Amino acid sequence: MELFCEFTDFTFTHGEKSYGCWIRNQEIPADQVIQIATNHEDQKSNNDVRHVKFDKCIVTKVPQGLTKIFPNLKILDIYDSRLKTISKDDLIEYKNIEKFLCERNDLEFLPGDLFEDFKNLNWIDFYGNQLKVIEPNILDSLEVVKHAIFGGNPNYDKCYSIYPIYNPNATLEKVKYQIFEKFFSSDQQKIQEFMNKFDNPSKMLKIYDAKAKTVVAKSNILDLKFSMLEEKLEKLSQDLENEKMKKLDMAKNFQEQIDYLALKLQSGLSVDIKTYILEESTKDFKIIIGSHEFTVHKFLLAARSPTLAELLKSNPEADNLKLSDVSADNFEIILKFLYTDELPGDERTDSMLLFAAAGKLKIQELKNHAAEKVISQIDEDNALKILYEASKYEHDKLAQAAFEKIKKKYPRMHFKDKWMKQPEKLQKILEPPKTLEMAVLCEFTNQTFPHGEQFYACEVKNQIIPENKDVKLIESFQNVKINDDVHGVKFSNCTINKIPSGLTKLFPNMKFLIIISSKLKSISKNDLTEYKSLEKFICEGNDVEFLPGDLFEGFSNLVFISFSMNKLNDIEANILDQLPNLKHVNFKNNPKYSKAFSIYPVYKANATLDDVMSQLFEKFYTKIENVKKMMQKYEQEIQQLKNPGGNLLKFSAPSTVAESEYQKLVHRLQTGIFGDLEAYILDEKSKDFKVIIGSQEFPVHKFLLAARSSTLAELLKNNPEAENLKLLDLSAEIFGKILKFLYTDELPGDDGTDFLEIFAAAGKLKIQELKNFAAGKIFDQLNEENAFEILKQSNKYQIFELRDKAFQMIKNKHPNIEIKDEWASEPEKLFKIVQNTKMKEEAKRKYEEEIRKLDEQFEHSMIK
Repeated sequence: MELFCEFTDFTFTHGEKSYGCWIRNQEIPADQVIQIATNHEDQKSNNDVRHVKFDKCIVTKVPQGLTKIFPNLKILDIYDSRLKTISKDDLIEYKNIEKFLCERNDLEFLPGDLFEDFKNLNWIDFYGNQLKVIEPNILDSLEVVKHAIFGGNPNYDKCYSIYPIYNPNATLEKVKYQIFEKFFSSDQQKIQEFMNKFDNPSKMLKIYDAKAKTVVAKSNILDLKFSMLEEKLEKLSQDLENEKMKKLDMAKNFQEQIDYLALKLQSGLSVDIKTYILEESTKDFKIIIGSHEFTVHKFLLAARSPTLAELLKSNPEADNLKLSDVSADNFEIILKFLYTDELPGDERTDSMLLFAAAGKLKIQELKNHAAEKVISQIDEDNALKILYEASKYEHDKLAQAAFEKIKKKYPRMHFKDKWMKQPEKLQKILEPPKTLEMAVLCEFTNQTFPHGEQFYACEVKNQIIPENKDVKLIESFQNVKINDDVHGVKFSNCTINKIPSGLTKLFPNMKFLIIISSKLKSISKNDLTEYKSLEKFICEGNDVEFLPGDLFEGFSNLVFISFSMNKLNDIEANILDQLPNLKHVNFKNNPKYSKAFSIYPVYKANATLDDVMSQLFEKFYTKIENVKKMMQKYEQEIQQLKNPGGNLLKFSAPSTVAESEYQKLVHRLQTGIFGDLEAYILDEKSKDFKVIIGSQEFPVHKFLLAARSSTLAELLKNNPEAENLKLLDLSAEIFGKILKFLYTDELPGDDGTDFLEIFAAAGKLKIQELKNFAAGKIFDQLNEENAFEILKQSNKYQIFELRDKAFQMIKNKHPNIEIKDEWASEPEKLFKIVQNTKMKEEAKRKYEEEIRKLDEQFEHSMIK
């Protein structure tokens, strides 16, 4: 029997990958050896195949012959394929496999010798079958078991795994114990048949009884350990809070850095350029789009858009540029961004068109801004189109977001990562069949809730509702009302595997969805996406076992929910968090839930809303796996906070904005207009002008001279066609240092730099920021030794604050000299007075020294 298959990479939930053969929707005959039509990708062969999966096939017996085709087969996977029986003989050729998966089939019995001699098998999964009896020695021959799943069966609900991501609910011992317990309490004939397989049945019974007791003892120990988990959890919670407080204290130290960055954004190079580009008279170029003209700065276009830079470079003499593939409206928005790093707040702006325009012009930061808006607008309908654009203009984050939305839309499809960059191929794979509708017979009636509320409804009875097809209704009799009048849809005694879709398209005013006794087994947030306007959701008498916490996320109008008479064993505790206006909640008559609340007495509710929520919390948080998950999460968070190499900026707390503010400032300096212009002015090739001093030439950016120096701006304005400018009253050495400041807001760190001369030059060129900078350096260098020289120079260059400081230092050094304040403006006179006074004091000191010596000699001679 030749089968058709797709060769693909399978990925387990815990991350393990395997190359394999995927066989879907085919009938597999029981007594024929299989042949496979091979069409490998990426130069692979049958020897590379490790995984074979039968998916939604018809399999009456485990397929034979696969190991001859795939000699290195390690994983056999039979999923949702109606397999009813399995025996040791069926698996003889598969004794070298490592994983055997048989999920969602119709198996009722597993023999104890099924895996005899399977030395490498460490993974078995029988989730979602119809298992009623499993012989107790089924796991005895498996030496290393990493994963054993028997949940989702009528008599078995235990799941063990070393991988937490599969949400195991038991240890391996508890899995074995349930198998022992269920078997020895099952049909006596089955027990006798099992015992007859052994030479000494009574001895075997004692052995298994001893095993069962051992497992019970181990289970009791585990229960004792569990009782200690809550204390440990509370301690971990406190540790986490303490670590957060430490991080918060560290965050406060960012304020100094924030102040520095904010200052850098508000002075010097940043402000000079911003002032320059906002001056209309300095614009020197035009962009023409149709009948629209935009006056701009040529250098700014070149600095911010590689595409425009290339166009300008190809025709440097032109005074305009015509663009045809960007609309005038979009270019106006782009221009605002190029000049200000801001976008208009108009919500009508088409973010996708703006993203495409930014992509064409290669303006990365604008692409990122537009992409963020597009990401917030992605839905299942436009995701594929957005993936095309993201791939075309090479934006990985947008592509990833669109790809994830597509994957959510098709939860049962196995997606390959490489499809994210192959939207054309992905579209062909996802192209839906032409027949997406399913005709369903219905009747329209007036319905009444027990509390008296009436509504006009569409009722569907006793029909099979297929998955993934929009419902198309056929009326069973003529009615006088229209679809707009329908406020509720009711399914009763149907067969429903998944919540029907397409109803809101038929009934735009639909407020109630009711599913009664229709075998529904599962329900998720995605199933209810189109029903967020509902006021009432009733799902009674079905087979739902689990409700996720985000099920009703976004249901702002929902006030009435009922899940009575299901099979609910697990409800995530936050399921009601986003429903503030509840009038009715019913979880009665479920295996683990019994509470109901209602404002309507007719429903005979047995609890308050608080009681209902308390039961949800109690059941959820007393499950050992949930407590372990919370502990694991806390431990991970604490480890991240303790990590000395971690990025503090990732931590955020409501009580401080320091980290986010710091991040914003860093981002502004590294990206956008500041980042683009910094890269542009540091590019030697983009310099378009020369300053000549003596025999030395300095290549520069003409716009930068005009932006930073009022004097140079005036000189350039007087001769706009000139390609150079000669300066006569500056030295080349000083201008070189000034040029470094114009480009970087910094001066060389050489202690020998003559900052007084730089200050004077900055005054001539009217560069205020440089004057302030040089003055600060001079203040730092002021001391008693150079105070007179600095007093002289500060008078010369009129740095009055510096003059006063030097003057005060001189006065402090010579407290015995009466120095008048007016001498601060007469440094030469002051110097002479101080020098003369010092000379007189020195002469007096020498005279007194001579007298002292004479006195000593006279006294000595008298004694002698």
